[in-house]
Amino acid sequence: MSFYQRGLIFRIVALSIAIFAATSAQAFKAPAQVQSSSTVVSPLDPETRTGLSFNLIRNFPALERAFLYRMPKGGDIHNHLSGAVLAESYIKWASQLGFCVCTAQKCGNDEQYSIVMPAQSPPACNSAIGLAPIAQATRKPSFYNAVIDALSMRNFVSTGPTSGHDHFFAAFGKFGAISSVKTGAMLAEVASRWHAENVKYLELMLSLDGGAKTRTLVSGVTWDPAKMQDIFNLIVNDPNFPTYVSEGTSDLNDSEADMRTELGCNTRHPNPACKDETIRYVYQINRAQTPINVFATAVYGAELAAADHRVVAVNLVAPEDNPVALSDYQAQMEIIQFVSQAVPGVGVTLHAGELTAVFAPPPDLLFHIRAAIETANASRIGHGVDIQGETNWQQLMTEMAAEQRLVEICLTSNDFILEVAGPAHPFETYRSYGVPLTLATDDAGISRIDLTHEYQLARNSLEYAFIPGQSLWASTAPFIRNAACIKDSPLSRRISTACQNLLTSSERASKQWKLEGDYATFELGVVGGSF
Repeated sequence: MSFYQRGLIFRIVALSIAIFAATSAQAFKAPAQVQSSSTVVSPLDPETRTGLSFNLIRNFPALERAFLYRMPKGGDIHNHLSGAVLAESYIKWASQLGFCVCTAQKCGNDEQYSIVMPAQSPPACNSAIGLAPIAQATRKPSFYNAVIDALSMRNFVSTGPTSGHDHFFAAFGKFGAISSVKTGAMLAEVASRWHAENVKYLELMLSLDGGAKTRTLVSGVTWDPAKMQDIFNLIVNDPNFPTYVSEGTSDLNDSEADMRTELGCNTRHPNPACKDETIRYVYQINRAQTPINVFATAVYGAELAAADHRVVAVNLVAPEDNPVALSDYQAQMEIIQFVSQAVPGVGVTLHAGELTAVFAPPPDLLFHIRAAIETANASRIGHGVDIQGETNWQQLMTEMAAEQRLVEICLTSNDFILEVAGPAHPFETYRSYGVPLTLATDDAGISRIDLTHEYQLARNSLEYAFIPGQSLWASTAPFIRNAACIKDSPLSRRISTACQNLLTSSERASKQWKLEGDYATFELGVVGGSF
């Protein structure tokens, strides 16, 4: 669609809104979901007119995309860093560093199209087993495109033995060699892309070498769940452990410095993402490990979170249907429960219920979400797709709503991996029970999407993020502001002393206030005929 066509359609839409509002104003009531006071707002206020505008353009995909792209989105709080990066970037970085790519069906332990670190001695890329320099191999467009398809869900159609689930998770192994050495560049890409679509806060899942080092401290230790306190003491009292935690902070410092260099933050023309994004980290624990290694990694992640404010939570990752993850699930919930109590203040968000009967036997569909909440005390649940397979799921949803346990909904990921979409997805059921929800990308690079593709529930991403401080909201159902700011406007240069005190003392409220200002500015732009 041309720029002229878009402008023409928008002018028609804007005119329709004006006529419609003028002739039918009394037929509409202002939405009750968002109020700053007990006063009902006019049906002609910018928020209502913006909603009408959006409804009128929903049949024009290009306009709908443009509208949502500019819409303020708060945060993306379920986002795996390595899975967020585009395949093209991995290929570019691997080429620059002289990495190899597997051109054969199998190259030693590597699958076809895997990026492989070069050997220390010649030949760097062993052609005898099918390894070629990736910079050379990807000069052929057909091979270049095949690598992109292997590292993402682009063009994937399940016509053979490989399912979307298997293709999706296999991608991590194919780019793992390059993702492990380009953290700063990866952060720069994610910060830049998410900034462009008006996302102001990110919680990125990642691992650091300190977790692997901590596992060496329990090498040879026999796992005994009754002795978790003894094993915990063994780890944290080891003279090397403080160094591992300190190295984690140093690694994050180095990666963020590399990110700022990539973004040109100290140059005359810095990337706009340098200015106002906040990135925090969720330390990920591979759930396909032995219990002793899961425990050691969880202790490391929690202690790193206690030492570095940028690390805000721990999470279990890897396919939930992995045989080890299934057999050890309850034990892992008990590990997270112990560690979160032993290291107070660490956030807990857990992948749970990312299953269907295709991937797990019926007994495993009965309790995963409940155990994540009631045993591990997770304040947020990632995915939660099989909620209606849980024992007494209606009571569980009621409990989640009452306790405000947020569900991080990843619609595209659930479609690709589990083939759950549309009416089969529990999204609307969660909403009907009042469970707080937010939309997230999960692995946007692999899925070839962005947050605009997923997004509707912007406020909840900041309300339930692991951000310190009091909330701007006294209520979230409906959204009603804290009394300190109830009479203030986010567009005003002068706000009351009480509101200013809240915003100064609370990082959470400050970010929420900024989002409200972004909403108001966006709505005024839509009403004024520009988005």
